[in-house]
Amino acid sequence: MNNYLCDYCDQKLATMPITLPCGFVVCLDHLDIKYNSFNCIVCYNHIIDFEKCLNMPKNKFNFKNFETQIYIDPLYTNNNFLELKNRYDKWNKLSYYQINLSSNLKSRLFYFELLPNGEIIGSSDSLIKIWDLKTGNVIKTFRGHSSNAHNAKILKNGNILSSSADLTIKIWQRETEKCLLTLTGHTDWVNCVVELPNSFICSSSDDHTIKVWDLEKQLCLMTLQGHNNYVHRIALSGENELVSASADRTLKIWNLTTGECIRTLIGHQNWLHRFDILNNGDIISCSDDKTVKLWDKASGKCKHTFTGHNDSVLHVKIFDNREVISCCKDGNVKIWDLNTGECIRSFRAHEPSLSGIFIVNNKQFLTSSYEHTIRIWNL
Repeated sequence: MNNYLCDYCDQKLATMPITLPCGFVVCLDHLDIKYNSFNCIVCYNHIIDFEKCLNMPKNKFNFKNFETQIYIDPLYTNNNFLELKNRYDKWNKLSYYQINLSSNLKSRLFYFELLPNGEIIGSSDSLIKIWDLKTGNVIKTFRGHSSNAHNAKILKNGNILSSSADLTIKIWQRETEKCLLTLTGHTDWVNCVVELPNSFICSSSDDHTIKVWDLEKQLCLMTLQGHNNYVHRIALSGENELVSASADRTLKIWNLTTGECIRTLIGHQNWLHRFDILNNGDIISCSDDKTVKLWDKASGKCKHTFTGHNDSVLHVKIFDNREVISCCKDGNVKIWDLNTGECIRSFRAHEPSLSGIFIVNNKQFLTSSYEHTIRIWNL
C-alpha cells in the first residue's frame, strides 16, 4: 500500500489507508473523526458517514492487515472513534532508547530486573552482575556459581539472592560481593527463586519440585511435589499462595501453609515458560505452543487464548492493567487487548531472541537480548 499516493495530499500513503465511498483513497489522519458525518475531503460531492465508511469491506480488511498490525474492532459504534484513534496513536508512537551493558560478549544475559534505584541486576553465564542503567557499566560482580545462573533478585534486607544450574541457591552481600550462604538440596537446575515473608524463600527446579527454605536456619522446610517435569517459574499470588509454571504443560496454585496444590490449570499444548498475575488474581501464561492464555483463578478455566505468534512465547507481562505484552523466541513482541484478545501491535524488539521483559510503569517497559542490550520503550 505504501507505493500508492493519497488522493488528498498526493503523497505516499504513510498511515492507515481509508477508501472513501466515492472510491478515492486517503490517509486516516486527514479525516476529522470528531464528527460522525462530514463533507468528502476529495470530491466534495457527498457526505461521509464515518461509521459506515469504516465498515466498508475494504476498510475493515485494511484495518486488520495494516503493516503495523494495529487491530481495530471491525464493528464501530458512535462513541468509540476517539478511543480507537488514541490507541492507534499510542502504540504507533512507541520508541526506544538502547543501552549496551558492558560484559564479555561471549556470555549470555539470561535474566534481568530493574532495581528501584535505576540499576539493572541480571545473570550472565555463571555470574550475577549489577549494571548502571545510564552508562551500561558493571557496578558489582558476584562470582561463585559454577554453572549458568538463571535468576537473581534483591532481598528486602539488601542482600542478593540467586539460583543456578549448579543445583544451588546463593545469598550474597551486596557491598563486599561475598557469598554469605549456599543452599543445597535440589537435584537438578534451580530455575527461579522468590522471597517470602519471615526470612523464607522459595525455589523451583528441573527436579520437578518447589522448595521452601528458612534462611536463618539454613534449612529446607517443605518440598512441594506435583509437577512431573521442569518447574520453570514461580511467583506469589497472595500471602500464602504460590503459582508455578512447568514443562508438564500446567500451572499450579499452591497453599504455602499446607504445601497442598489447590488447583491445576490445564490447557497449554507444550512447555510453559512464564506467567503474570493480574490484580484480580487471574493469570496470564505463555508457552512453546505459540499461544498466550488468560486463566480464571477461581475456576481454573481458560478465559481466552491469544494466538498469532509464529514461535515459542517466552515472556508475558500485563501492561497498564488493560494490555498484554508477549515476547516471542524470534524476537517479535505483540501487544494484545486484555478484554477482546485482539492484537493491537506487533514489532521486532531485538535481534536475536529476547531474554527478558520488565514493566516500569504505564508509559515504559524494558526488554533485553542475550547479547546484553537493554531497550527502554516509551509510549
